[in-house]
Amino acid sequence: MSAPDKFPSYKVVQESKKQCYPKPENIQVTSTNAEVSLQALLDHTVERLFLVQKPVIVLLQENELDKFVLYSKWGFDGSSGHSSYKQAFCSPEASDSAVFITSIVPLRLVNGDQIIWQNPRPASTRYCRPIKIEFIKESTDTSIAEKEKVQSQINKLINSIVTFDNKSFIVTHNLILAMVDGKICNVLTDTSSTLKCFLCGATSKQFNLIDEMVKREVKTDNLSFGISVLHGWIRFFECLLHLSYKLPLKKWQARGDVEKKIVSENKLRIQKEFKDKLGLLVDKPKPGFGNSNDGNTARRFFQNSEISAEITKLDVEIIEKIHIVMIVVASGHEIKINEFREYTYKTAKYFVEKYPWYNMSPTMHKFFIHGPEIIESALLPIGQLTEEAQEARNKDFKRYREHNSRKCSREKTNLDILNLFLLSSDPVISSKRKLLKKKTQSMPIEALALLKSPDIRVSLQYAKDTDDDDDDDNDNDDDDNDNDNDDDYDEDNDSNEDNEDNNHDQF
Repeated sequence: MSAPDKFPSYKVVQESKKQCYPKPENIQVTSTNAEVSLQALLDHTVERLFLVQKPVIVLLQENELDKFVLYSKWGFDGSSGHSSYKQAFCSPEASDSAVFITSIVPLRLVNGDQIIWQNPRPASTRYCRPIKIEFIKESTDTSIAEKEKVQSQINKLINSIVTFDNKSFIVTHNLILAMVDGKICNVLTDTSSTLKCFLCGATSKQFNLIDEMVKREVKTDNLSFGISVLHGWIRFFECLLHLSYKLPLKKWQARGDVEKKIVSENKLRIQKEFKDKLGLLVDKPKPGFGNSNDGNTARRFFQNSEISAEITKLDVEIIEKIHIVMIVVASGHEIKINEFREYTYKTAKYFVEKYPWYNMSPTMHKFFIHGPEIIESALLPIGQLTEEAQEARNKDFKRYREHNSRKCSREKTNLDILNLFLLSSDPVISSKRKLLKKKTQSMPIEALALLKSPDIRVSLQYAKDTDDDDDDDNDNDDDDNDNDNDDDYDEDNDSNEDNEDNNHDQF
């Protein structure tokens, strides 16, 4: 039975797909990578956004046609554990098992003070557009080279011009390097130790000196990297876990066989009780890479603060206060800076008062001490600058490569993956996809008091942006930890803390 209104011909589908891609001459594909020119990608993104908002845009006055600004966030991330194919590589450095992806997410299109378009899911992959996909292992050199390459393209950007109804609309671009984790921040700021703060240069032995830390001078250029919201959940969770393991000793590091045995037995007890009482797998290694400490596990740990405190023997108020900080930061709303600064200061002081023998982790230091400054310097609400979309693209890559790409050659495989990334993030297609109601949780009154937005309700979403229809708003549990410690350290490592500045990142 023919139903062309519901099932268009394949030719029509093909033509529609072509409209979702930049011009072919702006796309380069080799056996090891697939790349889109940043200028072409932004021009195409603007055109598609204007199609979505055309009914609003055509009503603008003549003097408003050149006042458009598109705010976008970008970043890059590597992942490992991918399948190896029986195909040769032309480059000896390339590897099937590791991929390095650079992406950009449009966040807001404004005309003067008027918001023309707002990304409804800034943590989702539905608007996460690919700049480059490359089969190469993430390293210090790779990260620095990619940052410099994209930055050179940003420096050469020209305004995008869109024509509607014989009118030319001019759009300028503002790109924010925010989709990065702590490991990338350390690399880009030349911070050689994971125990050092890339903002103020303090080391872990100084983190507990709260009054001294708040007065410490900060490198303002590094504030633009944001606060790594997704990894914040995980690193706070892991910090409290390692603290709980050492509670019987009340020492930052376990030394000697006896102390290590005590910590190991306490860890096993905590793991068993989390499994029995909350069904959580805590600190369990995953085959090939990483462990079970992902974003969802961390959120459930904080949401069940009383049970978590009972299992870990930690002060429940510490868990609840950290939970409030993460709720506020991840909310995506404007934050009252002075109130937030006071709250994090008091939380930091309370933590040191309860556990003076345990040094804060770098993430805890960054959120509590520098969080207000990072939030104040951000162009958009800090929750919208999360790296979650970039992380979730790793899962999409695995699925597209295995199930939706040709395997006759590496070039065709890479082209198919890139095209699927472009299709799934096309603004016109994404705008037509149904946005189901977000999964919500009650927001504590204490958190509401730290937010500016007048429209906030008690049922405000603060955790993971999850769509029931397509599961695109995920934090990619397979890639949250990437088998590295990002910006935090492993407190179970018995290396001499006096040599902490020589603890270099390892990739």
